[in-house]
Amino acid sequence: MRDPTTIAYTDGSVHQDEHGITRTGAAVITLSHDPTPNCTMVRPVGHGGTSLVNSAELTAILRALTEQHISTIATDSMVSLYQIRKHALQPDSLGYHPHKHTLDAIGALISNRATQGQATHLVKVAAHSGLTGNEIADTTAKQAASHPDSLEIEVPPNRPEFHILVRQSDDTWAPASGLKQCLKTDLPDTHRHGRANTDGVYFRSYRVIAPTSHPASQAFFTSTKVQPAATRMAIKYRGGHIFNNKLAKRYGMRTDDRCPLCGMPDSQSHILGGCRHPTQKGQYIHRHNDAAKLILHCMLAHGPARRVAQADVGRQLGGLHLLDGEDGPPHGDPPSDDEHDPIADVTDNPALLHVPRTLPTWLIGRHPSQESEDVPEGSDPGDIRYKPSRPDLTLTDTTNPDTVDLFELKYGPDTRLESKLTLAQSILDSTRTHVATAWPRARINTHIALIGVGGGIPLTSHAAL
Repeated sequence: MRDPTTIAYTDGSVHQDEHGITRTGAAVITLSHDPTPNCTMVRPVGHGGTSLVNSAELTAILRALTEQHISTIATDSMVSLYQIRKHALQPDSLGYHPHKHTLDAIGALISNRATQGQATHLVKVAAHSGLTGNEIADTTAKQAASHPDSLEIEVPPNRPEFHILVRQSDDTWAPASGLKQCLKTDLPDTHRHGRANTDGVYFRSYRVIAPTSHPASQAFFTSTKVQPAATRMAIKYRGGHIFNNKLAKRYGMRTDDRCPLCGMPDSQSHILGGCRHPTQKGQYIHRHNDAAKLILHCMLAHGPARRVAQADVGRQLGGLHLLDGEDGPPHGDPPSDDEHDPIADVTDNPALLHVPRTLPTWLIGRHPSQESEDVPEGSDPGDIRYKPSRPDLTLTDTTNPDTVDLFELKYGPDTRLESKLTLAQSILDSTRTHVATAWPRARINTHIALIGVGGGIPLTSHAAL
């Protein structure tokens, strides 16, 4: 049990005053258990650089270390503790750190205390958790930023001896204000790729489709809704680095390049969209269903008023071969209302409650697969069948719409999406013919969206969406 009189709570604060001036303050609190705790207000001066909060937190710790009777310093800044530890173990790695001088001073004080036989404990406490000492330190640090009686501590910035210069509009040179932005705007195109291999087939393929690709094709890099594992997989896919038996054979690790699941020639494109094994096919259907649900949701929520006549999406999938441990509810079960499912609200859309999964037989005739009821429904992404047992409450032979929109979504390889265009167009043309025969006065609009398995979105698909 630590002696409360030897514990100091520290905190730092940065805010703008009523005049828009940035103020920095820090605080050291001792005897926090007493009715009248000892509060030391500190105002770091002289830094003028970035990471002012970090500077204030470190300055508070520096001030606490000057109190010889203090053996435990409690802070809610994990970053500061990490920097102090790194400075003690790898001081050379912080040679250009903006707070190097402050870290040097902290390291020297800890070393001197150790030489004198005095132990120093730096501990992390939870911020805004009701801990008395930490809460007092937080409030006092805010006051210290503008209080005239605050103790001023000089915090000299560590400025490197070199600068990255950027040419200004008047042909003069000035230090770069931000390395990321200057590299993005001023670095010549021929140098941006570094040591990347620009002669490889993948680089050349993506460079060919770059003019026709929408910027949203790169959205997964920064999206918070995409899992890091999925982002890494997409990056590997774009560079041809998803390991498969084709590469294993090339590297001498296998004698054949066949897929271990279906026996067809293996490749990364085969893994992400071509394997005929039931487990893989089930995943393809889930991916297609999720994307189509988002599209359908946006059409209903943001477009003009529509009535959905037929949709093979927006409902729980059954009869699929899922991964081990994944439970799939039977077809027709109520949709999940899991709040962690980003598209669960689509399945609850009342516009889909009585929507048939396929166009009725009076419109397109009898589907050949209707006679093969032993094949599990949903086992093939291209298998759309009409089930007489499913009531058709939306589309009837007496319906006379003014406008009919037909939408077809296809996944494919990022650099060869045009290979899916012919199939998608043939599906739409066939359906358009039937619809035009049934409703000759209706205006029929067809839409095709091709999406790459690696995140690629062509400009045409973005326009359709």
